[in-house]
Parts: sequence; C-alpha cells; structure tokens
Amino acid sequence: SKKKAAQFVSHRDSKITAIIIPKSIVNWGCTVLTHLRLSGHAICELPEELYDFTSLTHLDVSDNCLFGLSHKLGNLTKLKYFHIENNLIEELPYTIEKLEQIETFQCYRNPITTPPSAVWSMGIA
Repeated sequence: SKKKAAQFVSHRDSKITAIIIPKSIVNWGCTVLTHLRLSGHAICELPEELYDFTSLTHLDVSDNCLFGLSHKLGNLTKLKYFHIENNLIEELPYTIEKLEQIETFQCYRNPITTPPSAVWSMGIA
C-alpha cells in the first residue's frame, strides 16, 4: 500500500518554545512527513531528530529565535522550499550544499556573516 504524505502546521496563536519529538513520531514521520511549518514561535533550537525526516520537501521555521542549524541539515536532500528568515542564525552549515533540489530558500533578516561557498556558487546568498 502506498503511504500518503503528511503535513504539520502549527498556529501562530500557540507559541511553541521547544520541540520534543517522541521516537514513535520519528519512526512514522521519517517516511511520510513532507511539509513542516513551525513559523512564528519562539523556538531557539531544532531537535536533532528533525533532520531524520528525510521526506521533507517544505520546511518553514521562519520568525523564531533560532541561533543555528545542525550539520545534519544535509540529510534533508528532498527539500525544495526552505524558510529560515527572521531568526538569529549567524552561520549556515556547510552541508547545505547537499540540498540540490532547493527551489526557494529564504534566509533574509538573519545576521549571517559568511555563507558556505556552495551558497555563493548557487547565487542565492
């Protein structure tokens, strides 16, 4: 049987400050979760388990308090739409070069000082 894609959207009315992903959700979400929107909260750090959701094509963590992203970001090779704008991110992980399917990458309003060379070469910095 074919698995259906799943989406998770949080509402801005409910402010999330931390994310804990139970193992049962990781096991399920790794293969079916394609869209994850956690924008407009007060999240300071993404859990390492998030980077195991390798079916993600859309990830929106904009308008939070993120200070950085894990090098495990490179695991999300199916990402097409990636929104991290309006956070506190100073540095992008070098593994961002593995996101070869990116169509939309929004990273403005972050104090990024030096993007990885892969970002410069793509012309999206």
